[in-house]
Amino acid sequence: MSMRLADWVERLRSRTDLAVHGVYTTTTAQSSADRDSAFLAYFADEAQPSTVIGPPRQEHVVAISVLLRVPVRRKADSESVSGLEAVRDQVDAALLGWTPPGATGPVTHRSGKALDRQDEGVEWWRDIYQAPQLRSAS
Repeated sequence: MSMRLADWVERLRSRTDLAVHGVYTTTTAQSSADRDSAFLAYFADEAQPSTVIGPPRQEHVVAISVLLRVPVRRKADSESVSGLEAVRDQVDAALLGWTPPGATGPVTHRSGKALDRQDEGVEWWRDIYQAPQLRSAS
C-alpha cells in the first residue's frame, strides 16, 4: 500500500481550521479567498538503492507540498499583521510525527519558503513535509 494524498488532506481537514484542498486551482483559491487555506500536492519521490536480493523493494521518501494562503489581518490600529505563524503551527501540530497509512515512518518537515506572489493582502508560503514508504514489485 502506498501513501495517498487524500489521507494527508483528510488529516489537515480534521485537525486544523483551514480550508484544505487538493492541488491548487484558481477555482479553489477563489472559493476560499477570505479564509486561511492549504493546497496539497505531491512534491517529490526519492528512492534509496535496493538492498534486497529478489523482487525489488526500495525505501522511498515521499514529499508533499503544503501551499498556504493566508489573508493579511488588520489590527485595530490599522497595522497589518500576519497570521502565518499560527497557521503553520496548526499544520505542524497536525502532521509532524503522524504516520500516514502506507508509510513506514512518521512525517518530518523538509523545508519552507515564502512565495513571491502578487495577491494584494495575501501571504503565500510553501512547506514541504515528507514520510518514508516501501515500494516493491510484488
